[in-house]
Amino acid sequence: MPFNNSVNQIVHTEDSSAVESVMDNREFMLKLRQFTRIENAKLCREAENTINRLLAANAKARILAQIPEDMVSKICIGLADQAYHIPRWYGATVAS
Repeated sequence: MPFNNSVNQIVHTEDSSAVESVMDNREFMLKLRQFTRIENAKLCREAENTINRLLAANAKARILAQIPEDMVSKICIGLADQAYHIPRWYGATVAS
């Protein structure tokens, strides 16, 4: 509220719970919140296979990334204790 710009409201404020059905070229893509052209079980299998393939392909890199973890985590905690030096909001000024 207020309802001033319907496109802006739909694009920037609504979530998927507001959508019940979607049609494209007179064909339902989503009908009563159920996808009509996606096989969920197949999609889950493909996603799991992809995860396993990527984990195997990146196993060595993951080991190397763990080496500096202790040092990097200490630095990150230290940085989190300090104010960020770049203004986070438009028009904000940097504190001196």
